[in-house]
Amino acid sequence: MVGRILAVTLFIVALFSMPALSGSTEEKTVKYAEVTSPRVIIRRQVEPNSELVLTAKAGQTFEITGEGKLWVEVKTENGQGWLPVSDCRIVDRKTTSLLSNPASTLAFVGIIAAGLAISVFFIIRRKEDEDSF
Repeated sequence: MVGRILAVTLFIVALFSMPALSGSTEEKTVKYAEVTSPRVIIRRQVEPNSELVLTAKAGQTFEITGEGKLWVEVKTENGQGWLPVSDCRIVDRKTTSLLSNPASTLAFVGIIAAGLAISVFFIIRRKEDEDSF
């Protein structure tokens, strides 16, 4: 009996969760710089003699956080740095984020919590009914 109560409750929760989740995914395009030179130095500033952030190899990709005419600012494991445009190609990638809308996330969590509370209520009630006989 407890299994049936849980199954029905989870079905109801799933049914009410669908409207809360509709339109809650967000797709955005993120630009990446893919290194095309065999070896390139990513620097802290847009200057040839600036501090070295990282030495990159062909095929490595970095998320672009800023753009100039001759350089792109990229995110590396050593922090932000600048990569010459002549040593990379720009690649666009689409990313999808589920529940990127805080209101949808809150609604979803609330519905799940309510569903669990209802399940616990019915299980306790069922147990009390069994104990009374």
